[in-house]
Amino acid sequence: MTPRTNRATVPGRRRGHEKVVAAVKHSLAEGRYDGGMLPSYRQLVRELNVTMANVERAMAQLEREGLIRREKRRGVFPRVRRRRVAPEKRLPLRCINFFTPIMPTFLGGDYLAGYTEALDHLDIRMRFVSGDEDNLDPDYTRLFSDRLPMKAQGLVLLNLCVPDLIEWLQRNDVPFVVQYYARYTSKNLPPHFNVYVNKAGGAFQAVGHLLELGHRDIGFMGLINDDVAFENMVFEGYRAALICAGLDCDEDRLANCTCTASDKPAVAAIAKDFLSRRNRPTAIVAGCDEFALSLIDAARSLNLRVPEDLSIIGFDNQPGSDRTSPPLTTVSVPRRELARSAVELLLQAARTSRVPPQTRILETHFIIRETTAPPPAARAGNSPKLSSRAVPSE
Repeated sequence: MTPRTNRATVPGRRRGHEKVVAAVKHSLAEGRYDGGMLPSYRQLVRELNVTMANVERAMAQLEREGLIRREKRRGVFPRVRRRRVAPEKRLPLRCINFFTPIMPTFLGGDYLAGYTEALDHLDIRMRFVSGDEDNLDPDYTRLFSDRLPMKAQGLVLLNLCVPDLIEWLQRNDVPFVVQYYARYTSKNLPPHFNVYVNKAGGAFQAVGHLLELGHRDIGFMGLINDDVAFENMVFEGYRAALICAGLDCDEDRLANCTCTASDKPAVAAIAKDFLSRRNRPTAIVAGCDEFALSLIDAARSLNLRVPEDLSIIGFDNQPGSDRTSPPLTTVSVPRRELARSAVELLLQAARTSRVPPQTRILETHFIIRETTAPPPAARAGNSPKLSSRAVPSE
């Protein structure tokens, strides 16, 4: 018997105006409309697959909340919110150090915009440091600038957790925060300020969208068998959604991708092998956009049409994913908000030692484009629904 679905709690089942509100808020937080106007009502109707009444109701709500302003015959514009600047005496930091195992390209674009936005009007400099996490110099003072006293500096740990370093930072009263792209294991770590993205919830929502379209054979291509918990969050969300829908997570529906997305020949070979199986799924959730694009290329080489013969969903909403052929349905990660939140938490940690460590969890946003459609043999009323009993929320 199919479990009853609770529309208020299952991702992807928001009412129309709530869907518009969530989409616009996400885009505002990520700076999509900085310096310009929002899409027209007709554009939002097409992009979000909602009614005009839904859009009008959502815009009225957003205007009441002070997030937008509507100008007659001109359009809808984001309302600039001035951030309160704390008194200088409450901001002991003069420098924030960002430490990462390798200096990644993501330190530009949305992430850097988030950091600078959080530090707007504050006289605090940024300093970026990279190093080998496994061979870290035990003299942790090398992570900080020698031109300023330690008490005037803070640290953001980007996608890494070193227990000895975290314990040293706490012993020396150095304010710090961990910024991670997904939930990570903190079992052996002392309590600390941290922010991460609920990627499991994003994958759960992606599968929910495919179930709503009528798919039952839903596959996954990405990292599966790994001992590090945070690496599995997209897969865990995918598996949880299948369980809630009463479906099995069969091995023949999985393609374990242990190689990196940059190893394009290896990824392409895995994608082609996956789509060449006799019991090929009708839809696939990929662990990242690069894997999804490899699946599209493999489908094309096998004369499979996307989305008519095969639906594909990516993850991360990398730049250019809206310009692929066809434009990629994907899960968007709040990069700018993640960066901004990390700095905001660090400033909070630096202002007072009496505030207990906090965890901030950010949600993803699902973007429907043109790589998903009902399966070829979809039968009305024969698709499983998600139960509300196990929605992943970190």
